[in-house]
Amino acid sequence: MTTHWDELIIVIAIGVLVTVIGFGASRWRRADLNHIEEWGLAGRSFGTIVTWFLLGGDLYTAYTFVAVPGVVFAVGAYGLFALPYTILIYPLVFLTMPRLWQVSRNKGYVTGSDYVKDRFNSRFFALLIALTGLVATMPYIALQIFGIKVVLANIGISPEAALIIAFVVLALFTYVSGLRAPALIAVVKDGLIWLVVIVAVIYIPYKLGGFGSIFHIRPEHIARSELFFARHGDRAVLASRFVLGLRTWGSMLAGMARMPFWRFQLFSAIGGLAWAAVIGVAGYLLGSNLALLAAVIRAIGLGGLIVLVLIVVILVVAGRNAPRPR
Repeated sequence: MTTHWDELIIVIAIGVLVTVIGFGASRWRRADLNHIEEWGLAGRSFGTIVTWFLLGGDLYTAYTFVAVPGVVFAVGAYGLFALPYTILIYPLVFLTMPRLWQVSRNKGYVTGSDYVKDRFNSRFFALLIALTGLVATMPYIALQIFGIKVVLANIGISPEAALIIAFVVLALFTYVSGLRAPALIAVVKDGLIWLVVIVAVIYIPYKLGGFGSIFHIRPEHIARSELFFARHGDRAVLASRFVLGLRTWGSMLAGMARMPFWRFQLFSAIGGLAWAAVIGVAGYLLGSNLALLAAVIRAIGLGGLIVLVLIVVILVVAGRNAPRPR
């Protein structure tokens, strides 16, 4: 096993820095950490800036930079589920969490189980909530550990020994400092994330010859797509609103083919309104039969996708068999 000393020195330096910050966090805004509210919530004293770093460090992790891009690379557009998921979940969070935070502060709740126990007067329900949180977190922790193991193995050191040491140090400074430790470490973590973003957006494209080299498309492919959208762009954009998958990619294809902006907007709006009208009428007619409604929507989307695939196959076969000019 070859040891990459440059990477190893960087990892050790960051590990030492994080360890010092983790143990030193117990002295930050010093309080009696024997109280669960101080240990688990830092006395509810985090301001906007610290909370911003803490949330950023928790949300934008290896899952964001490794797992989701890996899924996109492996299976394609399926991995883009993370984008609509984020768009849907954030409004719900901003709608509900401020109220939950205020209630928890007024009544002294520390965990979600405390709220459930008091709200529904059920210790069993509270226990289920706590267990659900633990079980749901395990796969995420396993993913993080696996990613760390891969990184350590590529550096050239024993992953097992390094993971055991890291886990022991993490457990110790968490026990000593409580939530204050991950809050301060999140500042370092967010700084490293920004460094990764800068390298990915500026340095890597520069080394590869610019964005043009990364996203290079052969001129004949662009010419074909422009010709297609010049002839059928209106109908293609209109129909894409009814086809699973093309709702996302149709707009990108139209832009790459340089379809006129206002023409695209017009037919995209008409297609979107038509799709909404179809779904609205279907929902009204189907009434409370949601299962049947879901099946109809799925059939429309999958049916359109199947028809699209058949059309593409026919066009490809016809193009190959067509006589070519000499």
